[in-house]
Amino acid sequence: MSAKKKHKVLEVLNSYFEVKSQEATKYTEIGKSMSYEQLHSNTGFKLSDIKSICSSLEQSNHICPITHTKEPNVQRYYINNLGKSALFDKYFLSSLWYRDKKYLISLGVSVLVGLIAIPTALLPDKEIDSLKKKIERLEVQTDSLKNQLKVFQITQ
Repeated sequence: MSAKKKHKVLEVLNSYFEVKSQEATKYTEIGKSMSYEQLHSNTGFKLSDIKSICSSLEQSNHICPITHTKEPNVQRYYINNLGKSALFDKYFLSSLWYRDKKYLISLGVSVLVGLIAIPTALLPDKEIDSLKKKIERLEVQTDSLKNQLKVFQITQ
């Protein structure tokens, strides 16, 4: 399950809980809780995702389930202190791979630079070797032409 989605559900539950706590009417936990459908409409996540996220958060004790006696088939959840702590500490966001292991990005860039630099560094050596061979052939040809010129000058 996505850690970002868990964080978002905790945000929504917390903001709802806080709004209801600030109102003049004193709400119980039932009044400060939200159903799957309410979470779905506030987050935009699929209902099946909401149910999975809530189940996971409930198992990890970040949210508490509650049922209203008038609506026994409707499962509702409210955020508890552990959930608030996880929200404010960004517990689920800090567990994301790209935030937790930033060294992987620098390692990947380093490897990429290395893979580009090694062939580039070796390529000039190959070109230098081929140029050295050409120079040696030209020197041999030049020596041969010098010898032919000497022979030609002697014969004249």
